[in-house]
Amino acid sequence: MMSKAAVKWVISDAHFGHFNILSYCNRPFKCTEEMDETIIQNWNNTVSNDDTVYFLGDFAFGKGSKQKLIEYLPRLKGEIILIKGNHDRETTTWYKRHGVSEVYGGEYYKYKPYVILSHRPYPIKAPYINVHGHIHNLQSLEPRNVYVNVSVEAIDYTPIDLDLLIERMRRGEYL
Repeated sequence: MMSKAAVKWVISDAHFGHFNILSYCNRPFKCTEEMDETIIQNWNNTVSNDDTVYFLGDFAFGKGSKQKLIEYLPRLKGEIILIKGNHDRETTTWYKRHGVSEVYGGEYYKYKPYVILSHRPYPIKAPYINVHGHIHNLQSLEPRNVYVNVSVEAIDYTPIDLDLLIERMRRGEYL
């Protein structure tokens, strides 16, 4: 029996444990525990252990966020590659010790030719594609064939297939 090929997923801005994000971004949860568990469940129902997840910054935020990461990272399926966001304050060594495979702290990560992964939108033009987070529930920046926002609010709190997303953008289909 042939095994399923590993998939590469992308997601950003979970803000685990961040109470104020519920109202700032109109997240549809009663409390942070419900939000956190929903994101973890969606992640694990989508991602397999053999997959890779590019997390584009801001895992957690606020009081107790370090403890949330210690608790949550081992629960998340797949190999996690973190492109640090403005709220990811721990060291590379710390993240690796708690289950993140690779950590990038620069402004962007070159995923493949003409595809840039970043936390904040990165200033580029076509034919490049910038997959980013940071802007939460705001629409993707213009032009839409260049920028796509994968903050959890924009992707139904569930990782999305990165290669399919890139294919869709190249065909002119947008989130």
